Amino acid sequence: MSQVRMAHKKNRRALWPVMGLIMAVALGAIAWLGKDFVMNLLPASVRSQLTRLPGIQGEVAVAVFMFVIMLGVVAVIVAIAAPKRRINVKEQDMLKEREQMVREKAARERRAKKMAMENRKSLREDAKRKSGEK
Repeated sequence: MSQVRMAHKKNRRALWPVMGLIMAVALGAIAWLGKDFVMNLLPASVRSQLTRLPGIQGEVAVAVFMFVIMLGVVAVIVAIAAPKRRINVKEQDMLKEREQMVREKAARERRAKKMAMENRKSLREDAKRKSGEK
């Protein structure tokens, strides 16, 4: 049975989780710094509802909302730009390879039977020669 191994360039993916964490922290910082600007863009009714919340909960809510939106946008961009796997296996190619393997196996079995027959024949001839010599 043959195994197809695709030679491919090793990608350095070990640091991707760390880079993702750094990106998430950066997006959080951007969301926190941009919350005041977004709060000013909100309609007065929404802004008044957010300012009624105790402490900085309104600001945190806006920052979290911005963070989730930015994280979603970045996730879509990364998903689109991520490298694709380069192995493209077609079913037709797999069927051809399987048929070839079956033919090779049948040919090996025929050769083995032929060799076994020849061995038996030569053993019989040797036995006849030995019995004729005595």
